[in-house]
Amino acid sequence: MDRELVVGYRQTITRANATAASRLSRRACRRAGGVEQQLGRPVVKAFNNIYARHLLELGKPKGASGRIALPVAGDDQAAKTVVLKLVEELGFDGVDAGGLDESWRQQPGTPVYTKDFDADGVRRALYEASKDRTPAWRGTSNSPGNFTAPCLTPRI
Repeated sequence: MDRELVVGYRQTITRANATAASRLSRRACRRAGGVEQQLGRPVVKAFNNIYARHLLELGKPKGASGRIALPVAGDDQAAKTVVLKLVEELGFDGVDAGGLDESWRQQPGTPVYTKDFDADGVRRALYEASKDRTPAWRGTSNSPGNFTAPCLTPRI
């Protein structure tokens, strides 16, 4: 991996999920830019739907049969491109999963979560994801917002 690319990874990869957004600050969600504004850099969601051991052991060369694909969601196309390249270099196919507003499709309880699909399987699973929260979603009644308005503060 070249030095410029590694620097790019450090600047753009931020582990984030639905609960991380609420931990950062409910106020940040209400402001334009949300979590990205709070952090001062783009947020790209990736690697949350693969087991660490699979990430370590199951990468394959590009074009290999049975190569696993990973969804990558983010609003900043340049940052998402850097992460998609990292996914490729680690031995997986990257699938553009849209913006952060669509990243719920790769949460626990969705068809793609921890399934080790190929690229077509990931696209199909993302498409089939339901906005209905299941117990596997791991959100609680205290979690902010919902799928259509993820940054709303719940009424108390």
